[in-house]
Amino acid sequence: MSPAPCPGQPIKHRGRHGRDQGKGAGTWSSLSTPSVLGLAAITLFASSCWTTEASQSPFPSAIFLVEVGGDEQFRIEVTDPERIAEATGLIRNRTRASVHGDLVLGDGGYNVPYRWHLVPGSIQFGQDRLGQLVVLPSEVEENLGRWLREKQRYCPTAARIIAREM
Repeated sequence: MSPAPCPGQPIKHRGRHGRDQGKGAGTWSSLSTPSVLGLAAITLFASSCWTTEASQSPFPSAIFLVEVGGDEQFRIEVTDPERIAEATGLIRNRTRASVHGDLVLGDGGYNVPYRWHLVPGSIQFGQDRLGQLVVLPSEVEENLGRWLREKQRYCPTAARIIAREM
């Protein structure tokens, strides 16, 4: 069986001997109504499977706004209930903490305007390590290829979770 064509490509109906059959063969208009309805149902089902990472979590999740070095902000999604409580406490106490997480390509549906996000299940918080080099989110963005190849984790120091957004 040959793969389904992309929209805009002709669809050819072939008879028993591999020859094009009938008037309009090779066009979308030659499809029968049941074929078109079946194709539409498959397309709707497949597209419903592609959602943002934020909506795929089996646990309740929360989006937090993180400030780094007092200059820039980025967002994290936290899915672990204990980490959500910990992040909420950090906001309430206005405590600085380092944020650790696995760095991956894509904004995750919430870390706009960046082309990266931290994997929700990998998020951890640690003691703030003041005095260490502060890497801003924009620096990760500017060197994203290198970060994904070499580092694969982003652990900004001098970070503060400043708000829960969702």
